[in-house]
Amino acid sequence: MGLALNICLHILGGVLILIDFVLYLICLGPFITLYKIATQKRVFAKPFGFADINQGGTQSEVWRSVEAIKQGKFTETFKPGVTTAYEALCLSYETHASARAQGTRPLLKWRPPDPGFKFPAKEFGVTEWRSYQDLGRLAHQFGAALR
Repeated sequence: MGLALNICLHILGGVLILIDFVLYLICLGPFITLYKIATQKRVFAKPFGFADINQGGTQSEVWRSVEAIKQGKFTETFKPGVTTAYEALCLSYETHASARAQGTRPLLKWRPPDPGFKFPAKEFGVTEWRSYQDLGRLAHQFGAALR
């Protein structure tokens, strides 16, 4: 029984592979593949300039997307006056002060493993939210403590 089933499955697998290949040919698969290979981008980014980020040492190349170089539009910042991650975070703390920023769910208890499971389950409470204003205050307190 096992040998006959094994032979039938191999024959079925061969038929499915043959059907797949025929559909590939009918749907012009080889031509689509050749077109994609012929028209794919060979270069995604190029050096655009130099920046002195090595503190007086050799200058490093600045790489940009070739599409951005073609368009001539480079984004320095998403909002005027915001040039660092710290400034972006401070802006979000002010702009979205009352919105929910960070949620946590307290662990209430560990349940014994359910039947059929190896590990115990965790039971959590409702989500407790911090606002952007609270998060900004905590971040500034944390930063002050590092000084």
